[in-house]
Amino acid sequence: MDVLNNREWSILIWFTALALYLGLSPRMREVRGPLVDVIQSFFVWKIQALLFLALFYVSFLVYCLHEIDLWHIGQLKNTMIWFFAVAFLSFFDLEKYKNNSGLFKKTVLDNIKLIALVEFLIGFYVLPFWAELILFPVLVFITMLHAFSQADKMYKSVENLFGMILSIFGLSLIIYALYELVTNFSEFAKPETAEDFLLPPFLTLAYLPLIFFLVVYTTYENIFVTLQFSVKDKWVKRFTKAFALIVFNFHIKDLERWVWMLQVRDINNLRDVLKAWQDFSAMRRVERNPPSVSKTEGWSPYEAQEFLKNQGVETGHYKELQGDWFASAPYVEFGDGIIKANFAYYIDGNSRSARSLKVTVNVNDSKDADIAREKMLDVVETLFQKSTNQILPEKIKEAIISEENMDDIYDLYSVSFEKDAWPNHRLNGYSLRFCIAMLEGDLKPQIA
Repeated sequence: MDVLNNREWSILIWFTALALYLGLSPRMREVRGPLVDVIQSFFVWKIQALLFLALFYVSFLVYCLHEIDLWHIGQLKNTMIWFFAVAFLSFFDLEKYKNNSGLFKKTVLDNIKLIALVEFLIGFYVLPFWAELILFPVLVFITMLHAFSQADKMYKSVENLFGMILSIFGLSLIIYALYELVTNFSEFAKPETAEDFLLPPFLTLAYLPLIFFLVVYTTYENIFVTLQFSVKDKWVKRFTKAFALIVFNFHIKDLERWVWMLQVRDINNLRDVLKAWQDFSAMRRVERNPPSVSKTEGWSPYEAQEFLKNQGVETGHYKELQGDWFASAPYVEFGDGIIKANFAYYIDGNSRSARSLKVTVNVNDSKDADIAREKMLDVVETLFQKSTNQILPEKIKEAIISEENMDDIYDLYSVSFEKDAWPNHRLNGYSLRFCIAMLEGDLKPQIA
């Protein structure tokens, strides 16, 4: 195989030209300082340690493959490209892997999907050198313009234009690759081609155990730093660390929840540590087999967590803090403003049932006012239907559309909507809040 194909030569030439321009041009003097700082940040000991660990691990993989005749020196280029394009960059996704365990499965599936073969064919059949040299900066420029046009809906027509250009180009590459495959199949049907195709996905799959180890290691590292502050006694601290390693081992999600319980409590002795473990174990048993909650009690908090799942909302676990039980979801962004609008979902109640459900929409730029009202109406309709098995009343719809405050009683529930303006906000931002809660005390109707 060639050392570099036409596409790789063109990319190397353009990046070399860009590096020389940034390094030598007087106009780039102000850019060079921050750029040097960014480069120097890669030489801190933690990043260097990760890099050497990855190099050692991949070298061991390559050695094993070589010993069973599945790797040879002709695969060195592909291995190096894979290392810097996949292995090294995966370090920056460790938090994503920790927060989304499904990402490991997705990585595996992405390497065996049909699209992987299409991408390989596109990379296998490259254009003539002059075409690659011209098209690379043009496509980079169009991609940048397309990304920029997505920042504001007033550029929607420009976004559609550049999106269409990129789609046409991608389709053209696929057609070109298929044409070359049909007319010159003998060039493709070689053992080296299968090796080139199979090596990157195999290396990725074999690399996942290292990623999993790093996710677990970094989690424990952060946890132990947290324990330095939440547990004062030296011997209790050592016991807590050992207890975490023995009991939780690779179950890092449960570990983080248990340590959060330690943080919000006064941990003075071993009894406090074990009490937190007992409470956590009891909570997990309830989650595995939630009790049924009657209509008059409120909602099952574990069912309430699912009410807005089709809106892209993933709540955190239902937990207790100083006697109050709650769950909340991270903000979900939407809109086209300079600062995007967002909405969040909150559940409050007691250890057995949820008593109130709240939705907040933050309009950070008044340009998103229309889409924010639509989002609030859509979310509230879903929440009201899921929580009451009823259609959202027209009175609440009208209040949301007109952004007028209201509160009312429906059956067993108190319902309110309000708009909260932000004085002196430079983009005229504001919040919209909706709450449905169980009636309390004398307001609760008598059930025959």
